[in-house]
Amino acid sequence: MFGFGAKYGVSLRVIYFELNFRHKAMSNVHILSDPAPFAEKTTAYLTVRDREGRVLTNEQVLALPRFFPVSEGHQRLQREWRMRKHSFARFQKHLYRRYAKKPLEILDLGCGNGWMSLNLARRPGTNIWAVDVNLPELEQGARLAAASGLTNVRFVFADFLKNTIPEKKFDLVVLAASIQYFPDFAELYMAAKGVLKPGGIIHILDSPFYRTQEQCRAARAATGAYYASIGVPEMTNWYHHHLWQDVKKMGGKNLNSGMHTRILQHVHWLPPFPWVLFE
Repeated sequence: MFGFGAKYGVSLRVIYFELNFRHKAMSNVHILSDPAPFAEKTTAYLTVRDREGRVLTNEQVLALPRFFPVSEGHQRLQREWRMRKHSFARFQKHLYRRYAKKPLEILDLGCGNGWMSLNLARRPGTNIWAVDVNLPELEQGARLAAASGLTNVRFVFADFLKNTIPEKKFDLVVLAASIQYFPDFAELYMAAKGVLKPGGIIHILDSPFYRTQEQCRAARAATGAYYASIGVPEMTNWYHHHLWQDVKKMGGKNLNSGMHTRILQHVHWLPPFPWVLFE
């Protein structure tokens, strides 16, 4: 019954996620695409997350990004989430400074377990679509939204690149640590642009870009070696590397380019990545 549990020898927590995946009829997730083509990717992804200490309980998800539990062997995640907490706080300040109390329609693309959507949904006048192709984590996010009384966030299973999302609906599209799961950055950009209202904006947070093809190749090799080392080499099929020059071609700018921000990145207060803005 538990095919990938036997293959990888994964923990009961991941088997629990597989049960959720196989019983999607009980989910509060809005299904806009067929989950079947994404089953293998979901299997590999959740195995990786479990081995990295990233499969979280409901209480742990609700605590993000303010608190991240550290299990034995995964202490580096605490520093990562400390930086992401500060990155998200800056993003929240940006929203309040730019939009004040204006109602917003936000698409959280590659939302995972929904921690960011759940936090953004607490902003008055905000409606969120939390979109991913990872059904078990979407189901967890949907349960947490219901338990928290958040009726303004919708968790959606959708193959975003197949035009499954309504056009010209959103004020903002946000991708936080998720662009690496999209193979073609130009295609992703055009799809995101298509769902924005006139004047809408795309934000890319906590995501790596590479200056040269050589850096990209080196990162690709390191990624392959890492996934092989934890026993999930096929995950390299779904993890992609993007060039900064592609961002520049499409008119993106880096809000993290100032000297003060670079110092904060150097001392590990903020993630060492650009904050990309497309207007």
